[in-house]
Amino acid sequence: MGYCVFRKKISISANGTYTISNTVPSIDKSLVFIRPTNQNAVVSISRDNKVIYSNAKTDVYVLVFTTDFTLVPADYGLNVYNQKVTLSYSSNYVPFLVGANITLTQQGVTAPFARPMFYKQMNA
Repeated sequence: MGYCVFRKKISISANGTYTISNTVPSIDKSLVFIRPTNQNAVVSISRDNKVIYSNAKTDVYVLVFTTDFTLVPADYGLNVYNQKVTLSYSSNYVPFLVGANITLTQQGVTAPFARPMFYKQMNA
């Protein structure tokens, strides 16, 4: 199970970029999903998952998922500890359940999902 460690709706100008903060846990090893609101925009992300580029003005929904970080307990919400008394779930993060294989190629990502796996509403 992975966790959403960053989610944001960003605005990018034509031929502009947005850099994801280095404070996002394990950004170099994360799975990043980007979705532009402008269907005519070509949006890409650098291999290190930090810089998002767009050829046209658009808003972009950005979701970053990772498993390679230490969970932080929620001040308010739910914390679940395993038998080793290690935090295994915190409601600070939205879980990401992988229900099928995701194929990653240089051309992009394909997956046989019938519906989105991420349901929590994102704030603008």
